[in-house]
Amino acid sequence: MVLIEAMSVGLPIAATRVGAVEELVKDGRTGVITLPNSVASIAEGIVKILRLDEATRLEWQNEARTTIVRQFDIRVVANTWEQCYLLPKRTLKSWLRKRRTNQFPSSD
Repeated sequence: MVLIEAMSVGLPIAATRVGAVEELVKDGRTGVITLPNSVASIAEGIVKILRLDEATRLEWQNEARTTIVRQFDIRVVANTWEQCYLLPKRTLKSWLRKRRTNQFPSSD
């Protein structure tokens, strides 16, 4: 959750390669992926971010924000949940329609 919050305001990320981190943080585009359990690796990642030139930093910030908005904007999330609820309803309606028109044999 912290990664999502940070990226939503355009912060470049230094994160370790654990769990689903790489699904959000794109190494060299929205942040730096470092080795897990390595203080030296995370320190190098932080230093790399701090040394970014302004143009690259702005690119990473924009890419981080865009990534989060694309995946987690409330309209996107609401639409995804709506589709989850509507899909079974559509599937049921289709099944009932086929059953009524005898497009497949009854299993009764």
